[in-house]
Amino acid sequence: MALSKSTTNLAANCLPRHQDSASHTAAFPYRVILRISTGIACLLLASGVFHFGVWSAFGGEWEGEVSWRKPILFGLSAGMTLASFSWLAHRVRSTAGTQLALLLLSTSLLLEVALITLQQWRGVPSHFNRATLLDRMVDQSMTGLILLATVSLLPLAIAIFRTAELPSDLRLAVRSGIVFLLLSCLIGVIIWLHGLQRLKLGLPPAQVGTAGVPKFPHGVSIHALQLFPITCWFLAKFNWPMSSRRLAIGYLVANQASLLLFSIYQTMNGRSRFDIDLTGLLLLIASVSCLLPMVSEFLRQWRHGSVTKQRLHSSLAK
Repeated sequence: MALSKSTTNLAANCLPRHQDSASHTAAFPYRVILRISTGIACLLLASGVFHFGVWSAFGGEWEGEVSWRKPILFGLSAGMTLASFSWLAHRVRSTAGTQLALLLLSTSLLLEVALITLQQWRGVPSHFNRATLLDRMVDQSMTGLILLATVSLLPLAIAIFRTAELPSDLRLAVRSGIVFLLLSCLIGVIIWLHGLQRLKLGLPPAQVGTAGVPKFPHGVSIHALQLFPITCWFLAKFNWPMSSRRLAIGYLVANQASLLLFSIYQTMNGRSRFDIDLTGLLLLIASVSCLLPMVSEFLRQWRHGSVTKQRLHSSLAK
């Protein structure tokens, strides 16, 4: 009986060690994937900065089908997006699905930006370009890669919504930012389908109506995932209380939603960004109005902090 109890205790003591070892082994490939994704994010950001230097030093077009804007903005945008998900991946429960999704997202964004950059250095349009067999292959490959990146975002987004261990203000910021990013991806797919339809009709694919810019709403919403958490960090540095930080993020989300509606309205009505009618003006006013409570709260917190410091200095002087 004593031997049996001793054996049972020994097995019980060994079991956690085995589980820890298995957990450590399972975590190893995830750490490698996190390092790969972080490295690719840095590479994409460096590519954007490098091409900005090329454009600054040697000049060239900024707008148009062939322009340095594309490798610059796509490199920076993809790099920031991947860096955000690499950062968030540290805070979610690792599964085979999240590991595969992060690896696919990293690879697809890297190859997407590489193909866009290749076309710029070749001096040909990167999107909706089917002039030659190579151009057609590049265009179709980019389409497949961006769809793969979009699909890869979904399991990561679900994991972050379910398991991310974040303060309440940052949790609101991250979840809202992911929603805007997914909306931007959806808009991107619509832009692609709309462009193909116009291409068949012999019309400019990157245009809606007479002057609408499809990339306008796509660009407005794509970087909320960086804007909202950075705002949380900024407000925390100014020692805002948690309730005020959550409220501020809510106002910022409303601001971005109004701005997105404005960009969609302008584009769907075939208007350029600055060709604003009464409805567009009202949407812009609504967007700016959402920021006013944030400004008011910032001034209130700043005054409160100043008064507190003055009282502290006075008490120390006494």
